[in-house]
Amino acid sequence: TFGDGTFSTEQNPAHIYATAGDYSVHLKIKAQDGCEREVTRTVTVASIPVAGMQVYDTCFRREPRLQFQSQNFGVNYKWSVDGTLLPSNQQPTLTNLSPGSHQLELIVSSIYNCGPPDTTNASFIIKPVPVVDAVFHDACVNEVVPFSGLQTDVETIISQWNWDIQNKNLNGQNMQQGFNLPGDHTVRLSATASNTCTSDTITKTI
Repeated sequence: TFGDGTFSTEQNPAHIYATAGDYSVHLKIKAQDGCEREVTRTVTVASIPVAGMQVYDTCFRREPRLQFQSQNFGVNYKWSVDGTLLPSNQQPTLTNLSPGSHQLELIVSSIYNCGPPDTTNASFIIKPVPVVDAVFHDACVNEVVPFSGLQTDVETIISQWNWDIQNKNLNGQNMQQGFNLPGDHTVRLSATASNTCTSDTITKTI
């Protein structure tokens, strides 16, 4: 039996496997005197290398999603980003990439010499995130305080400002808010750019 649901009674059969993988091949011999002997071996059927992948754009400090579009067995993977070879044979971790366009290359080669290596390339973009600051001053109880959002980067266009003042969610670059209780109050600000990337949240105390 060949481990894929098929069998043969020939002494020296040939068999073609439809799918790559490890198969348990079992041989049973029965002599004319009635004696029997059995042996089992594992046969590895490797795939012909196919390099297929897709990388999705993401925001700075986030890892882009990598999706394989082909399945291989019995192969080695060689990865490089922007021409720099990565040390691991496994699926790479694409971190610490600067904003901008990048290219990921994959070379798939057979361990068992099943066909030539296959190569594919995929381009992706690390989008910049907005960098903001919250500007305001300390004030008295019941005084109207102006809050201003300040953009400190030049790579993005901010489409939405998100304030959290006294547990109120407020939108707009410039806000006004009063406080009817003395003490320290937490102010949070983040912003979302037109490229859908969101800034870090700025947390300050008034």
